[in-house]
Amino acid sequence: MTAAVASPAAPPLLVRGVGKQFGATHALRDVTFEVRRGEVHALLGHNGCGKSTLVKIISGFQAADSGSITMGGLDGAGARVGIVHQDLGLCRSATVVENCGMGSFQRRLGMINWKQERRVVAEILTSLGADFGLDDIVADLSPADKAITAIARALKASGGVEGLDLLVLDEATAALRGPDAEKVLSAARAVAAHGGGVLLVTHHMSEVLADADRATVLASGRVVDTVDVAGVTEDDLLRLIGGGKVPPKVGPSGRQASIGDEVLTVRSLTGAAVHDLDFAVRPGEIVGLTGAAGAGHDEVPYLLCGVTKRSVGSIGVAGEPYTGRSVREAQQSGLGVLPADRLRQGIVPRASVRENLSPASRASHRTGGVLRVQREKAWARDICADYAVMPPDPELPMSALSGGNQQKVLFARVLEHDPRVLVLHEPTQGVDENTRRALLRRVRDLVDEGLGVLYVSSDAEEVAECADRVLVMRRGALVGELPAGLDHIDEIYAACYAAGDRNAAAPTREENDR
Repeated sequence: MTAAVASPAAPPLLVRGVGKQFGATHALRDVTFEVRRGEVHALLGHNGCGKSTLVKIISGFQAADSGSITMGGLDGAGARVGIVHQDLGLCRSATVVENCGMGSFQRRLGMINWKQERRVVAEILTSLGADFGLDDIVADLSPADKAITAIARALKASGGVEGLDLLVLDEATAALRGPDAEKVLSAARAVAAHGGGVLLVTHHMSEVLADADRATVLASGRVVDTVDVAGVTEDDLLRLIGGGKVPPKVGPSGRQASIGDEVLTVRSLTGAAVHDLDFAVRPGEIVGLTGAAGAGHDEVPYLLCGVTKRSVGSIGVAGEPYTGRSVREAQQSGLGVLPADRLRQGIVPRASVRENLSPASRASHRTGGVLRVQREKAWARDICADYAVMPPDPELPMSALSGGNQQKVLFARVLEHDPRVLVLHEPTQGVDENTRRALLRRVRDLVDEGLGVLYVSSDAEEVAECADRVLVMRRGALVGELPAGLDHIDEIYAACYAAGDRNAAAPTREENDR
């Protein structure tokens, strides 16, 4: 591959005929598109379509086998590029101004010029509409403000909003929705408004329709089409991503859960940021649990299984008291937990797909205490086919799979335990829309057979869309139960964000769509 500096009139990013192959697998084939100045350009595609590989080539982490990438700066200068990945790459224990300066500190007489640093970073944060301070510790920031800090760091390295030619957001909003995502996307639009280009890699169709000018769709490493977003619908984009197929949305069942013993009973649960939590899940229902950032709902899955220490309270699983302190004990008791952070809590990246799957059923693959490897390999191949894991090779390391395909493996591992109750924490984070619908369809089918599900997510719209009823937490406590369905989303947002403060305004669905 060749890289070049463009003429002053050239776009900030021009990709021409880029190809990349790993062994016999073609990750990219003749990829061609451009990002224009002043536009937000979405890069879409199913998990494993080649988006991550393309971003790694653009950022210089990998080299293409063929084709060229041209990045153009104004006045013929080298392009100033900022890349923000999903993990953000921030130092949690450092302040905002310290994070923004890393790699680009301005010095005077060999010493960091903190006065100048603070002035420059303050100007950038103001231009991005940030409402947090220079001296705030990153670990204490909301997820949205952490993402804005990462964008500010990229802008500072390039000389500010007006100096950046290309901003790449590589699923930087994967863990954000509603007003949190809007804050980050507003910062991206500020870059475009000052003449830069933005490449937005996302699975959230709502973000594309609201914020992108054009979109390029990849499928199996090839460009399917580049379209003007103003002329397409969500289903149009999903058809391009899915090869003409659009799975139906999965909504509330619309029926009463079965009357009988509760499969999950929680009484006076207290620990971490949660206090005095009471709720129950019945067979045949999905109970949604949501809240704004820091509301405490994110702590609940780990208090339930015992990874986070419980100080007070009782938990019952299928009518039996549960006092376990690990995911393994939870599984043995019929409580399946899908964690939100798959890299730190879910998978072993260097182990194979089969080895990541096998804890669910390794005992069944032993005879006389001896592991029957061929039997296990055949089982793993069937699982990969059933869950449409790509590539469908269970001997590949998990690190070779896209994030969405890693999530499919995690789903399979948890469900192969045949749990009585399933706790899902941000289960579709980083998953393309078609896969998201397929996974939720699988969950709904199991619920129809009697499984109970607790669906924990900060994505209030997704919770409202797929749950049968919605519990809302605020400041560590349960503050209400609301009907499910997008018709009730404004009520859910109000419960999440009002915080009992008459001056706090909850976003309406229309405001989030803008």
